[in-house]
Amino acid sequence: MIESQKTINVLVDDIDKDDGFVSNVIKGGTEVLVGTTPLIFKDYDFNYVPSYFVKETKNWIYPIVILNSTFISLLIANSSSRTDVLSIIPNKVYQEYKKNKGHIVLVLYEPINDEDIKLLVKTVETNPRYKNLLFMTIHYIDSPNFFMFSVTENELFNFEVNGFKYNIRSTDELFKQENKEKSINLLIDKIDIEKGCIPNLLGDERHLGKLKPIFNGYKLNCIPSYFADNTEEWYYPIVLSHLFIFNESQIPPFRSLVPKPVRRAIEAGRGKFLFIMVEAMTIEMIEYIEMIVLHRGILTREQESAFIFITPHIIDHPNFYTADLNVDTVLYKDTEVADQNISDESIRKFCCFLGNYHERYIRGLAVVALEKSNLLDQGFVSLKNNGKDFKNKLDTTLLNTKHMQILSRVTEQKNTKLDFTSFDKVYSMLDIKDTLDRSLFNFVIEGSYDRPIPRVYNDPAGEVVHITEKTYRNIIYKKPFIILGQPRQLEFLHKLGYKTFSPIINESYDLNEDSAERFYLVMKEVKRLCSKSKEELIEMFKQVDDVLNYNYNLYFSKQLELRDELIRRVKNE
Repeated sequence: MIESQKTINVLVDDIDKDDGFVSNVIKGGTEVLVGTTPLIFKDYDFNYVPSYFVKETKNWIYPIVILNSTFISLLIANSSSRTDVLSIIPNKVYQEYKKNKGHIVLVLYEPINDEDIKLLVKTVETNPRYKNLLFMTIHYIDSPNFFMFSVTENELFNFEVNGFKYNIRSTDELFKQENKEKSINLLIDKIDIEKGCIPNLLGDERHLGKLKPIFNGYKLNCIPSYFADNTEEWYYPIVLSHLFIFNESQIPPFRSLVPKPVRRAIEAGRGKFLFIMVEAMTIEMIEYIEMIVLHRGILTREQESAFIFITPHIIDHPNFYTADLNVDTVLYKDTEVADQNISDESIRKFCCFLGNYHERYIRGLAVVALEKSNLLDQGFVSLKNNGKDFKNKLDTTLLNTKHMQILSRVTEQKNTKLDFTSFDKVYSMLDIKDTLDRSLFNFVIEGSYDRPIPRVYNDPAGEVVHITEKTYRNIIYKKPFIILGQPRQLEFLHKLGYKTFSPIINESYDLNEDSAERFYLVMKEVKRLCSKSKEELIEMFKQVDDVLNYNYNLYFSKQLELRDELIRRVKNE
């Protein structure tokens, strides 16, 4: 049964963020596409869908406007042709067309001579590939795939018009309205026919998929931003690792980067900006957002509520939400691909993922400490290229004499050198889930360590306490952990409501502000745990099962709370 509100999904390859439609396949037919489609499907509303989403779309048409009759012989050929219309449409559309999921509609806007009509009809009727090709012409053509419309009279002789010799399918038969489901609207500037959604503004393409876990349980409607004025309750997502787009001296500035339809709709209260910060921010960046962007007259109070941020930090502002959006990779797939099989290995005491060990001096110290303390055989440790580039690539910018003295204390060896040679005792890469399953605890080397960090260093965000997926993954996989990272990272977790493992694990290291001493305390605890047998560790960690289950449930409840809050905000409830 068709509802009173009848809708047709119109697939469009390209919708410009400022100019709107761009005609499919053949350029130059944009005005005809916009002006003629309502004539052809009178009394229907149109839902324009980027053709990339054809697989997820039901009851669609893919219109092609042919302005010049000479194109007909080129586009519609015999069955052996490889250059017909079906060969030049997007492959995704063609595959769904073959499954009878939709129709390709060719709009022949100009008159055709009798000979061309006969050839066209014969070709279509004898080629089974063309059974779902529909032709809209200004001629009356006695064939089931051909329909007549009048441009001059501004009306359509529709599918049910008397006079056709065949039982022509009606619009109601061709198109049925989709079932409504829980969904959230996302405005996207560019949706490529092959790649899909391109990040808005200057966002990082690698991180666009982070929108999925944010709105877990909801269907994401990716709508071209051109329709911002005609769409209610949406987010315009901007995924960033930095905030230079807010610099008003930047060329082009933020305001000019945002499409005009989006800006107008924001002012009208139809939607909101959603900034997703995938990397940690400096204090200056946080203050800039809070004090400058939100409060310096750049925005009105009403506009301020339209700027929503998700960051790895705890920020005391109603428009900021705390979440780590790098952890989503371990929810859906393993973040690293195993190139060395550990399936035959028994359980080991710990694991330590140090693929990019060379980027931080503290990781190099940890590698050497594990080697010189004879702990590598007791754990699964990953180092890029098995650590063979240790001497050449390790960043030692912040390494000082005290660190080396502490390293000697940890290894209980005088004048321990910063060197690594146990290439055969580590793995190049490790499957995260499998490795965690086979380890009793995780020795986490967090992304940032020193605080404060001199401006010469490449990790200024280390000034602000935060945690990353390196820690969160343990919550998801219910694994006890020790963190070698910034001071007060465990305190950060506690503020978020999570529990940790004291007194089973000595966590006094968390409060030590001295980077060298904190390294010593962490390594001392790792060594203490590794001095115990596997059986002893198993019994010890049974005592924290309640903590692991509590954290696991809290993590996913927080994900749901974030989702529900964002939906409430966009709906202005």
